[in-house]
Amino acid sequence: MALYYEDLGNDKYKLVYTSGSRNNRIKRSKNIQVTGSKKQIERALQRELLDFEEEIEEEIEYGARFGYDNKTLSELSEKWLEMKKNSATEKTLDGYSSLFRLRIIPRFGKIKVSDISPLMIQNFYTDLSKEEIKRGDNITHLSPNTIKRYHSVLSAMFNDAYRIEMIRENPILKVKPPKSVIAPAEFYSKANVDEMLPLLFQEPLQFIAIIMLTISSGIRRGELAAIKWSDIDFDNNTVIIQRAVTLVKTKRIIKTPKTESRLIQLPEMVTSMLNDLLISERKKKMAIGDKWKGEKKVEDNYIFTNEYGYWYHPDTYGDLWTEFLVKNNLKRITFHELRHTSASILIFAGLNIKSVQKIMGHKQSSTTVDIYGHIFQSANNEAANAMQEVFKGVKKGAQ
Repeated sequence: MALYYEDLGNDKYKLVYTSGSRNNRIKRSKNIQVTGSKKQIERALQRELLDFEEEIEEEIEYGARFGYDNKTLSELSEKWLEMKKNSATEKTLDGYSSLFRLRIIPRFGKIKVSDISPLMIQNFYTDLSKEEIKRGDNITHLSPNTIKRYHSVLSAMFNDAYRIEMIRENPILKVKPPKSVIAPAEFYSKANVDEMLPLLFQEPLQFIAIIMLTISSGIRRGELAAIKWSDIDFDNNTVIIQRAVTLVKTKRIIKTPKTESRLIQLPEMVTSMLNDLLISERKKKMAIGDKWKGEKKVEDNYIFTNEYGYWYHPDTYGDLWTEFLVKNNLKRITFHELRHTSASILIFAGLNIKSVQKIMGHKQSSTTVDIYGHIFQSANNEAANAMQEVFKGVKKGAQ
C-alpha cells in the first residue's frame, strides 16, 4: 500500500492511495487546497493523508469500492444476506440461507470472490444435475427447478454486489442459466371427481368443506389456512382471499397473497355448507368453554381449526387429503393439485385465460398458460370433437 501527495501548485495538492497487486490494484485520489507556512502545510497534509487512508479503508471494509474482491464468498454472502433484510421477507431470507448452507458455501465458501470464474459456476450447475439423492430405497436427482434456484440466488448476490461496486467483475454475467421445467399440472378429471365426491360426502363436515372450498375457489394451501369467517359473504356467496400463512421454521407469519386480494364467487352449495360449519363451530366453542384457543368471537376466528379452535398448520390439509385417498383407494394427487383440478373445471366450462388467471391469482397470464396450456388444448380438442359430431351426418356438397 502506498499513501502520498503531489504538489499541483497554487496551494493545491493531490492525495493518492494505492494498494493491491498489479492485476487487482485499487487507486484513489483526492484534490485538496492547503494554505499556510511550509511547516503548517506539511502537518496539514499528513493529517489529510491519514484521514484519506481511513476513509478509503472504511469504504473497502464495507464494500463500497471493490472491497469484497479479496474476501471469500462466505464473507460476501453474509454481507449480502444482511443487506437483504431490508427488502426480502423472512421466508425468502430463510430460503436463501438454506441454499448457501447446503451447497454454495461447501463448494465456494473459502474461495476468494475475485478467483471465482464463470466456468467454476457452470461446472457447479453440472455437478448439481448429477448429484444423487437417496430417498428411502430410491435414488433421485435434483430437479431442474431446484438447480435454477441456486442460479437465481447466486445471480441476485453477484448482481447486487457488482451494481454497488462491492466487486470489480461479475462472473455470473457469462454463465448460461440452467433451464427450468414447468411440468404439466396433474389434476382430477371429471370422471375422477365424480368417483371422489360420493366418498367425500361420507366424511366429517369440516373435511368436506375444506375440499369443496378448495376445488370451487382454487385457493392455495397457505391462503386456505388464513381464511377467516369474516372473509365469507354468505348473502352474496363470495369469499375474499386477502391473506396467507407462511412458515419460517416454526414461526407463523401472516402475509398478503402472492398477488393482490381477489374476490371469488362460490357455489351456493358451498356457502351453505360453510354456514353449517360455522354453526358447528359456535356449538364447539360453547361445549369446551375455557379450553377454546381461538378468537373470542367465533366469527373472527379462522374457518378451519382443531378441536380447540386453533388454526390448522398448512401441512395438515395435505395429510388429511392423503389419508382420505388411501382409505378409499382413489387416484393419488397432491392437495395442491386440487387447485389444478379447480382450474381444469373452469377451463372445460369455457372460461378464457384471463378469467382463469384472475381466479387462480396469477400475476401474469403467461403463468396460467405455462401451467394449464395442455388443459386448454384438451378443452379445444373436445370442442373440435363436439363440432365433428354435429357435422358427422352432413354430406359433402356437389363437386
